[in-house]
Amino acid sequence: YEDLIEQNRRMLGLDKPLIFNFDFEDREYLARRALHDFLRPSKFWQDDAAKRLRMVSTIAVKPALDFGDRLLKVEGAIDFEFEPTRDVDKQVDVEQSLQRLVALLPALAQHRPSGLGDLPAQEQLGYWKAWYAENAERFTDANVRQTVARYVSGEVEATEVQQLGGYSIPHLVAALDSRDDAAILRANNALSGLTGFNFLSQPAAFQAEKAEIVQRWKTFYNRESIRFQDFSTFRDILHIFTNTQFGIWTLQVVKFDFGTSYKYKRSVTRLMLERIPVSVMLAGLSILFSYLISIPLGIFSAVKKGTTTDKLVTVVLFVLYALPSFWVAQMLLLTLTGGPTPWGG
Repeated sequence: YEDLIEQNRRMLGLDKPLIFNFDFEDREYLARRALHDFLRPSKFWQDDAAKRLRMVSTIAVKPALDFGDRLLKVEGAIDFEFEPTRDVDKQVDVEQSLQRLVALLPALAQHRPSGLGDLPAQEQLGYWKAWYAENAERFTDANVRQTVARYVSGEVEATEVQQLGGYSIPHLVAALDSRDDAAILRANNALSGLTGFNFLSQPAAFQAEKAEIVQRWKTFYNRESIRFQDFSTFRDILHIFTNTQFGIWTLQVVKFDFGTSYKYKRSVTRLMLERIPVSVMLAGLSILFSYLISIPLGIFSAVKKGTTTDKLVTVVLFVLYALPSFWVAQMLLLTLTGGPTPWGG
């Protein structure tokens, strides 16, 4: 349960400071954090970290190689933070962790060379270092932007973008603003392939679901952008205030991002927008009826001030005012519908 509680705290941002956060979190910082979790003895954290690392894929390659080097240099027992420890329950199996790390690298690099898995872990790590040195130029922002632009316009195949991994996600999300439906569909398909999320029920339903799909990808990116972007100094300073519990909550409210409904599996904001017309109509009718009743009663009480009738009306109104609104609503439903009281809502 402790692992699950900690995971939920992270998901809700409760692991962050309340008001000020002086930890400058960028995409490599979060990749390293996931790698630390990957080293934990708990399989729960190993699987969770592997999932996060696969999502950012190529972004995590360099931090993973650095972790591999650190594991090779370890002497003695350490915990997942590379701190010396004598607690057996917290000790990292260095050899096993290195094996798992090199086994994960093909998924991170979006490249699976044949026969590499038969080599010792240290030699595999050497191969990946050489591979990264040769391919680092491909992951520059200019090249990634150009490749994504060519992909959404139909000039290159999806594999070109897939090989760029997490570096391409910000540009694919930006492509969702295109006026070309074909470009939006390509961007959606690439994002699904990279992240593992699929917001399109079936290809034939794209036109009907397009707005919802774009909204859900943007909601996803608003929450996960820190994993994929390399922020400027100004943005890092801004994160002192925004990357906090209060800041995250405030930004979501300002953006009308209330997450995804657990029941309907749809954007809460869209569900609210769909129901606003009915809510406005009911509110308008209630205001109208309240004025139609209250104004004549007020005039009547003013004209009949001090009389028995005035006092009776005043007492009745105070009694009605004192009744709990939720109880009155339930009684009205019971009376007007003739059915059982819908206590379930």
